[in-house]
Amino acid sequence: MNEQECVLLKTSPEISLKTHYVRRYFTEKLVSNIKTVLRQNKLSGTEVRKKPGRLLIYSEKKKLPKIGKLMENIFGVTSVAFANKIGSVEKSEIILEAVKLAGMHFSEMDSFAVRVKRHGTHHFSSKQLEEEIGSAINQKINGLIVDLTSPSKELFVEVKDLETFFYTEESPAAGGLPLGCEGNVAVEFLGRKEELLAAWLMMKRGCNVFPLVEKKTKKIESHINKLRKWNSFRKFKLTELQDKKDLLEKKDIAVKAIVKADTVFSREFVAEKKRQPVPVFWPLVFYPEELFERDIKKVLG
Repeated sequence: MNEQECVLLKTSPEISLKTHYVRRYFTEKLVSNIKTVLRQNKLSGTEVRKKPGRLLIYSEKKKLPKIGKLMENIFGVTSVAFANKIGSVEKSEIILEAVKLAGMHFSEMDSFAVRVKRHGTHHFSSKQLEEEIGSAINQKINGLIVDLTSPSKELFVEVKDLETFFYTEESPAAGGLPLGCEGNVAVEFLGRKEELLAAWLMMKRGCNVFPLVEKKTKKIESHINKLRKWNSFRKFKLTELQDKKDLLEKKDIAVKAIVKADTVFSREFVAEKKRQPVPVFWPLVFYPEELFERDIKKVLG
């Protein structure tokens, strides 16, 4: 049985809901961002393959842990897993590989569940495969308890066309939409943490960020660069406020909106909108305090 390890990425469900043309565009943008991260971190010799709702990254085994960690900060990816792949969809071979993996990760008295997902045409249903794998694991390892609600261990099996993938854990990732798929916005930065969150929220919705600063200094560059790992490790291009008009008029950048980090609503917002040639967004107004603290830790973590 030909077995191979890879990093398995689940793409945002929002991408799957798009039309074929838009889904293809978003997926290509996501793959491009992933390749940029790999290149910026000098991770050569990698290959990115596409499956429905999934992206697979193949590389040398020693590189996979670093790749997986980097992928957690990619917008458009909801979770990351280290998977074993076999080039077969024969039920007997799938069960054999599943039992082998369970033997490496499950112990007596563990509660467990098998989760199967399929894409394509096969001679078995997902439910049938779950039951047969679970039965085979129970026969192999004594003392296991089946718990489909809140098991201590899980085995995930994904049958995709002519290949099958196995993994036991997955880590949450950034979610949202691929960076750059929704155009460019200008974000005002004065050196406050609120600006980082406001920019991060726009990036999560697929926007490239062009920082507007009072003056280009090492301090403000260092502040903004806290977002670099979320920006596919690309450098930000700073523009001073006095040159804001020039930035907004650049056709090659085509800024669609200005973003501010105010947290309290003001009547001045109406006048501000009228003064600007593009829409103005305040993503932190009415943002729940508990979410603010949680997300700013995520941004800076």
